[in-house]
Amino acid sequence: MCGTSRAAASHQQLPNLSLKRTNQSLRDWCGRLALALGAAMTAKVANHTIPDDPDNDPDHPVPYLRVIDVAGYRAGGASLSIIVASPLDGSERSQNRLLDKIQGYLGHISSNEFIADSGAAPSPGNTIIEVLLHPDSSETIRGLLDKCHNWVQSNNASLVVRDLTDS
Repeated sequence: MCGTSRAAASHQQLPNLSLKRTNQSLRDWCGRLALALGAAMTAKVANHTIPDDPDNDPDHPVPYLRVIDVAGYRAGGASLSIIVASPLDGSERSQNRLLDKIQGYLGHISSNEFIADSGAAPSPGNTIIEVLLHPDSSETIRGLLDKCHNWVQSNNASLVVRDLTDS
């Protein structure tokens, strides 16, 4: 399972971006995030279709386990975001889906594609996985994420967890 201490994360602060609880607002928020990242990062812009996968559950707060929600690449590193736009409960299923999603991101950062896009091998100093949680998500989920910092760091990234905000 996850480790118990936090890894220090050094990263550029993004502007406080608001999120309403609708799919359109999520698309708008992601667009603003991409614009904010654009000042510091360069990347090809891609609009991917969701792959068919038996683990897809569009009604769950972590709907697509094998999709990178938002990726911003800069010379020598990257920031990858997992967006949880609706409250995530503390059920075993939700915990497993979130851990599976993080594991997918860790697999991605160990790929040749990641190194080609970021221009460098991943390390905790140049690769950030940011989990953006709906503010009404369970304390169980927050506790689980607190235990994941060492796990993520041992896989060459830093973990940052923060709330999405409505204001």
